[in-house]
Amino acid sequence: MTERQIQLRDKIMKGLDLASKRLIEQKAKRNEKLVVSVNGKVTYIDPKTLLPASKVN
Repeated sequence: MTERQIQLRDKIMKGLDLASKRLIEQKAKRNEKLVVSVNGKVTYIDPKTLLPASKVN
């Protein structure tokens, strides 16, 4: 990979990380469950279990 490709990949990864954090915070704020697939099975997760203690309302 070139230096430019590495920088672009890092920016994309940071953006995905930020988007997932914001999604978890929104779901926790609205008391909604996160719906994810684990090994092909639909699973519901309470987002408050994924937040640091300071973010839980």
